[in-house]
Amino acid sequence: MPETKHLPRAPLVYVIARMVFSPIENMELKIAAIQDILRDHGYPGFLEQKLHEVSVFQSEMRLNDTKRWVFTNKDHSASILLTKESIAFSVSDYDVYNSFMDNIVALLEIVTSVLVFEKGFVSGLMIRYIDLLRDLDGVSAIDYLRPAFFSSELAKMSKVRMRQFITEIDLDDSVARIILFSAKTMKDFPPQIVPVGLKDICSPLDSSMLILDTSYFHNKTEEEYLPDAIRYNLDRLHRQASSFFREKLITSQALAIWSKEGVK
Repeated sequence: MPETKHLPRAPLVYVIARMVFSPIENMELKIAAIQDILRDHGYPGFLEQKLHEVSVFQSEMRLNDTKRWVFTNKDHSASILLTKESIAFSVSDYDVYNSFMDNIVALLEIVTSVLVFEKGFVSGLMIRYIDLLRDLDGVSAIDYLRPAFFSSELAKMSKVRMRQFITEIDLDDSVARIILFSAKTMKDFPPQIVPVGLKDICSPLDSSMLILDTSYFHNKTEEEYLPDAIRYNLDRLHRQASSFFREKLITSQALAIWSKEGVK
């Protein structure tokens, strides 16, 4: 797909693509084989995490134990997070979409040599972009955002230590979730801002910075796993996300500032 113009001063710090599939209950038995093959392809880092999830069934609250596995490259600029029902690819050195997606397709092919997704189905896809908005060229970060979209929330966020604005919008065959954070320090932000396994490239913060966290979801029930279809649907999500970000969320002034070559 054609690339949108790269922004030399783009505020983008993390990009995550995630696929949800029918659960593989014996996933833990396959982790050793997946780790071996990913080590051979530049992901030597490994972390196993135990999680406690709360669910409600017939008005009864239940605590479920589950695990997730994280594989990282040497400099912790890219990671793969695997659970029994999802796989997520995260990067902090995002350049352009096509190279990011080419890498995901290659990694999916590697992982599917162990996990046979074709026996199940895909139930959801997501692309998530995390932008760190800083004051540049005398323009406040809060002025990068279109007032028509965020309305009075912007004024509130500039006056308090921490503020969170969340909304969801339907876009054709996908859903966009927009979260805007304002905080004085990194510890005030939710922990999920930095993807698991990646280094923190947001710090240090100052009081004028904002984090814009946008996620785009393609939710279809029980689609057959086909690599070409996964790429096609992620491409569609990216096109919708790029258009929405440039035309609805941020101002033309912000684009002009981020487009400047040779300036930090």
